[in-house]
Amino acid sequence: MSSKRFFMLAVLAVLALGLGLVGCDSDDDENAVGLTTSTDGYYANVNGWIQSGPGGLMKVTAAGDPAIAIINVSSIPSVPRVSVNGTTLGIEPELTVYGGGMAFYGAVTSNDDDSLIMNVKFTDIAGDSAAAYARIAMVDTFSITSGDGGDMDLVYGDSLLITWNASSSATEYWYAGYFECDYTDTADEATYYEWQFSNTTTDTFIVFSADEIFGDMDDIDSVRYMYADFDVYGVSGPSLSGGPGNVTGDGMGVVLSVTHGGDLDFDYVEAPDKVSPVGNSKADQADFETLFHEKLTDLAR
Repeated sequence: MSSKRFFMLAVLAVLALGLGLVGCDSDDDENAVGLTTSTDGYYANVNGWIQSGPGGLMKVTAAGDPAIAIINVSSIPSVPRVSVNGTTLGIEPELTVYGGGMAFYGAVTSNDDDSLIMNVKFTDIAGDSAAAYARIAMVDTFSITSGDGGDMDLVYGDSLLITWNASSSATEYWYAGYFECDYTDTADEATYYEWQFSNTTTDTFIVFSADEIFGDMDDIDSVRYMYADFDVYGVSGPSLSGGPGNVTGDGMGVVLSVTHGGDLDFDYVEAPDKVSPVGNSKADQADFETLFHEKLTDLAR
């Protein structure tokens, strides 16, 4: 199994630990007609996400393709039937072994109103039929408007503005990445600076200050290389910043709709008086999926 798929289940495992998003509601949903709910206070843990559009965490879809759903179910004594908009997801044995619980995976399509309705049917510990469900809006595609073909240059000492189009169904945007700078300091010593960032916003832009990008500029004599990465997602459903979950019925947990708005790479810095003869070069970095995992881990603490 690819390292990317291992990562996806690792993220779900973190989600299953709680993320502090454990809201639940016993009211029947209009889309769960015919499903009974138990009355013994027992709840399944249901967590996952549904991604549409190209790129991002899955990086297996293209524009116009069906969305990809990954749902993890745990704390139940039976194998559930998991569906999204009437499409039954298949159990994913390798992901299940890796992450615990049971993982379900499949391609799904949205309803005419761009909604996504997830249902999980199972038998609870009392032997009764039970169901958990969630309804979220599929996030519309959007894109970063800054840069040229996914690349931008940094200007030494300047702040950085990154903008993107709005997605009408996104309730927030999650962005993450890093800046790194390898430089010779004023004492002629090789010095390395790195700053990782991960946060949510309801705006369609973010501004990074020069200090966030370069660190202590008073300490820099010449830049050996500079590299940075930025990714942004539109998110619908519970906030990644915390709050109640959206799984109801006989379950609790978090199911999100996400779409990747694009990424930017920065591997050149305009600094005629500050760039050393070594020049700029891309350094090895943890991939974006690792940063996403770190974000979810932080939320779970």
